[in-house]
Amino acid sequence: MKITAIKQQVKNSERVSVFVDGKYSFSLTLDQLIDQMLKKDLELDEGRVKNLKKLSDEGKIRARTLEWLLNRPHSERELRDYLFKKKCEKEL
Repeated sequence: MKITAIKQQVKNSERVSVFVDGKYSFSLTLDQLIDQMLKKDLELDEGRVKNLKKLSDEGKIRARTLEWLLNRPHSERELRDYLFKKKCEKEL
């Protein structure tokens, strides 16, 4: 598996879409992209792609949760319920 393209997203310029073998695979924040040292033509194994997809999902959940929290103050219970509804893992 090989990264064939990395493109900045139109709606969210802080995220990039990563294409593996010519097909969209996952998206990451710019910071995550740099931390993971990803670049075009980099070879990836299935395990690494799976981990990157999980990292992508965690980043999206964190961003959505922070946006939700900024709307108004929320109780711990509301936060737990929100994360449960979004099917988040406990360590988030």
